[in-house]
Amino acid sequence: MQKFRYVKHTADVAFIAYGKTFGEALENSALAMFSIMFEIRKIKCVKKQVKELVIREKASSLEDLAWFTLQDMLTSVQVGNLSPLGFRIKTIQSSKSLSLRGTLEYKDVPAENYGLLEVKAVTPSGLMVKKSKGKFSIRVVVDI
Repeated sequence: MQKFRYVKHTADVAFIAYGKTFGEALENSALAMFSIMFEIRKIKCVKKQVKELVIREKASSLEDLAWFTLQDMLTSVQVGNLSPLGFRIKTIQSSKSLSLRGTLEYKDVPAENYGLLEVKAVTPSGLMVKKSKGKFSIRVVVDI
């Protein structure tokens, strides 16, 4: 299954990420966003240990959970000057609200050595989560 694909957008960058579950589609959304920002293959080749940063979010809808999580990761990468590799979901729970716990995987190397484009924000408008034929897709627009 294709993890993600970039789609045309008039001013920013848009992509659709796919997964068998919402969690897998969200992991692939993080990979799509980080691939805009960094040369992930080169970061993977650096002989340093992979580190993890815990990400926790709560929301009332899948769209908000995706938006909050992606924006939290973006902020963590920017503020911490991290070189990200990806994101892994540990748990997703649903009761009165949705909650998520995952880990942002990164290597402790200067991010500017692997940078491509600056992503300023994850845009909430236009963010869509769909379930079709037992699979999920998440459409995201990022402001560059």
